[in-house]
Amino acid sequence: MSLKDKYPITKPRKFEFTKEEKKNAKLKELKPFIKYYSRFKGYLIIISIFLLLLGAISIISPIVTGKMIAQFTADFNANLILNLALISLVLALISHLLNFIMHKFWCLVSINSVFYITKDLTIRINEITQSSFDSAGTGVFTTRMFSDVSTVGRVPLQIINYISESLSQVGFLTYTFALNIWVGLFMIGYTILAIALEYYRINTRQKHNKVIRKVSERANSFINENIRGMKDIRSVNATNSVLETGFEIAQEKSEYEYSSNLILNRISRGRGAILSVLSFAFIALCVYLLVNGQIELAAFIIAYNYRGRIMGFANYIITIKNYLSDCTLAAQRLNEIFDETKYPIEKFGDVNLEHVEGYLEFNNVSFGYVDDVNILNNLSLKFEKNKVTSLVGLSGAGKSTIVSLISRLYDIKDGDGEILLDDVNIKELTKDCLRQNICYISQNPYIYNMSIEENLRLAKKDATQEELVNALTKANIYNDVMQLKDGLNSILGENGIKLSGGQRQRIAIARAVLRDSKVLLFDEATSALDNKNQSVIKNTIKDLAKDHTVIVIAHRLSTVVDSDKIIFIKDGDAYAQGTHMHLMETCEEYYSLYKEEEVK
Repeated sequence: MSLKDKYPITKPRKFEFTKEEKKNAKLKELKPFIKYYSRFKGYLIIISIFLLLLGAISIISPIVTGKMIAQFTADFNANLILNLALISLVLALISHLLNFIMHKFWCLVSINSVFYITKDLTIRINEITQSSFDSAGTGVFTTRMFSDVSTVGRVPLQIINYISESLSQVGFLTYTFALNIWVGLFMIGYTILAIALEYYRINTRQKHNKVIRKVSERANSFINENIRGMKDIRSVNATNSVLETGFEIAQEKSEYEYSSNLILNRISRGRGAILSVLSFAFIALCVYLLVNGQIELAAFIIAYNYRGRIMGFANYIITIKNYLSDCTLAAQRLNEIFDETKYPIEKFGDVNLEHVEGYLEFNNVSFGYVDDVNILNNLSLKFEKNKVTSLVGLSGAGKSTIVSLISRLYDIKDGDGEILLDDVNIKELTKDCLRQNICYISQNPYIYNMSIEENLRLAKKDATQEELVNALTKANIYNDVMQLKDGLNSILGENGIKLSGGQRQRIAIARAVLRDSKVLLFDEATSALDNKNQSVIKNTIKDLAKDHTVIVIAHRLSTVVDSDKIIFIKDGDAYAQGTHMHLMETCEEYYSLYKEEEVK
């Protein structure tokens, strides 16, 4: 059975909304974003003046047009018709000019507002704790960063456009009362009913969109992970399994969209039928008034020809509501990112160490990624400066967790111990002090889709060419870089796709060397290197230890036998520690792992 057959779209899914989801997002959600537009008060004042002028033109223009048409059905006066046509042309040109200038100013306001919102949001996302990223998924943040920011920043542009268009319809609505009070009243009632029907449709659409967006975020997260993990998926022959999961997520999204479209289509068709009946009633009313001499034929022609403009007016009013709803919902989702109760941010202290020695100490540290499930249990460790300390043990013992806590990718809870840098709790250090002096090189370092030089300058923006070359040389990647056609200017592709696994890690090591942090954390930094390069990197790490605190996580014990100290982690605690020879003699588990590796 094919995947297509396995996951057919068979029936709509019944929507169920929580009490919270049934509440419409309020306009107050937009309040925090007003500051982004208030930067351009002068332009906004000009736009407001232009809107008033357009409103005046919208009232005058239909009257001039009506009088001009009347001349064709009454006493034909060519000169008067041409004069009225000229006035109508001048009003139209002025209207177009005002709209052009207003649109230019509002584009300036809107585009710059998007920039400032994106800037602040980017800063905020970089402050959010790692655990929030782990639980929410990348799709939540990418969707809100691109889609919602664009909506909040650019929708006001559309609203202004629709307001200016709507004002042009007000003039004709006023003119219909001058033609006949019954025609005017009918148009008012017609418009109110159209607005009510459209309001119901938009309100229903907004509720359904909230659900669909949640499902879309999940789908986006899966797609991002699928693309980024494509190599691993293929290498372990997991394509079919991943596709099945993807089809299940796509099936869920399709069912929601299908059900939503059915409901909204029923509402739209019903609305259309009602408005068609009202259109017939309008013609019948005008015929009655004509027969009884209450309106002239010219007035009927004007009213009939402009009937669509009244419909347009109703549509413009509702479209503004539609845009406001989308904008409000997008603002609500962006405000969630700024809400610390929803997405907590990293907290730092105010202590700035002028000179860091590099002493690290764990005092009775307990930690778990999930409540009530600890990875570390009352762990106490000391890392000496200018030494290489290696963490070894079985998978899941807590080695990577230790280095993650040192760099504060995750935080221990109050009362669950402390981590000290030069006798100062790392929670008390400023962000710059902590991150500048502790550098973490992960097992799978992320390389940006930029040039090699730009990737290196992320660590030190003002680095000299000599410093760049020195860092690459120490990481044993300089010769590889020089063999590339563009050398340091070579673009590496997304996540360094144009580099081998070993080259990516060496670029990351070069960044660490360039940054010159006092504490260097290597999480399997040599795992993807061949024996020759592994030996060179080991010597590099040894050289770095002359004036750095170096902590290395290793699964291959052969890569850390020369470490100054090796700590064997078991069940979240320091089970044994010492030199390689000491552990071979005193720790049975370490001895067994080493011998197993020798056999392999």
